[in-house]
Amino acid sequence: MAFRMHSAGVLYVPDLLSNAGGVIQNAVEFNHLGLDALNELLSAANSRTKAVLEDASRANVTPLGIARSEALALVTSGAGNDQEARDS
Repeated sequence: MAFRMHSAGVLYVPDLLSNAGGVIQNAVEFNHLGLDALNELLSAANSRTKAVLEDASRANVTPLGIARSEALALVTSGAGNDQEARDS
């Protein structure tokens, strides 16, 4: 579906990016981080979404391909894996 949409010239935000706000909201509430943290995290997610769309446009590839590549790179690098710091 992503390729079909891209081929038809439809710009879309992949689910893994468009659903980030809900995931962030739940994480902030669960960890009692507050409104400032929520706003900061949502702003970062919006910036990432914009960057993915711009990168996909420049490379003439689907936003889903860019988003998956970036997500995989983050997971394999261990980025965001700071549970030990939170437990301290």
